[in-house]
Amino acid sequence: MPFVVVLDTCVLYPAHLRDTLLRLAERDLYRALWSPDIIDELRRNLIEAGLRADSVDRLIGQMRQAFPDAEVTGYRSIIDGLTCDPKDRHVLAAAVRSDASAIVTFNEGDFPAVSVQPFEIEVIHPDAFLLDQLDLARDAVIDELRQQAAVNRQSPKTVPDILDALARAGAPRSLTRFAGRSREDRCDEGVVVPEPDANRVRRWAAEKTPPEFRDEMRVEVDETQRGLTIFECRPPWSELVGPEWTRMPIARLTYVNQRNEWTLYWADRNGRFQRYWECDPSLHVGDLLAEIDNDSVCIFWG
Repeated sequence: MPFVVVLDTCVLYPAHLRDTLLRLAERDLYRALWSPDIIDELRRNLIEAGLRADSVDRLIGQMRQAFPDAEVTGYRSIIDGLTCDPKDRHVLAAAVRSDASAIVTFNEGDFPAVSVQPFEIEVIHPDAFLLDQLDLARDAVIDELRQQAAVNRQSPKTVPDILDALARAGAPRSLTRFAGRSREDRCDEGVVVPEPDANRVRRWAAEKTPPEFRDEMRVEVDETQRGLTIFECRPPWSELVGPEWTRMPIARLTYVNQRNEWTLYWADRNGRFQRYWECDPSLHVGDLLAEIDNDSVCIFWG
């Protein structure tokens, strides 16, 4: 199943950010979840901001119709046992109940590491989340931005205007720089993977193909917002299809700074990454590379 994410009220409140996030979920780049409490808070905040109640109810109805399985229930009994900020415990409870991999929120400080570590849930700023989606599915994200701009009757009606709107909503360093960011930028944000681990994975990839066969196949590694993505690359089967090599995703290694921990994901037939169930997260990236090499269930190399 896709990467499962609980969207906090604060990221659903800005109109254009909400539209972008839900469009990417509709594209199956990830699975979006929320709870009745999140929706109630969204309704209350939008009405307090001056929107008419009937317009807000229509919006929420459209969200529920587009994502009929997004609403998490049965989580309230968990709330009292959680240790994050009291006003946000319902958000973490919904994430725990739904076995979500992450919470996307502006309020990262309300979810201290000690409160989410037992549940292996990441807390991700929407800026980082959007950039990660771009890293993993660049063409799909850009296509959705174009469609989002095209259907707007009022500004923003172009992709640059959409990007400006996202920046104003609180995501200034993600899609507004979708041509890519430097490693130094990510270091400043404290989310870059350790350089020794990144180098180890690149050496491992280079060693997967002997030099005499590198005109037939090679393994490449891309650094993304939260880790490393491994691709098997092959040359075009015919000159008619052009000179570009095909890149098939093999695995993804995600790094969580809070725990100094690596987690292994495999790529399904649609190129979406799912948590690999055969091994636990590890402090040592080499353990996960060994799992890829071993491939006991033939899921990485076929």
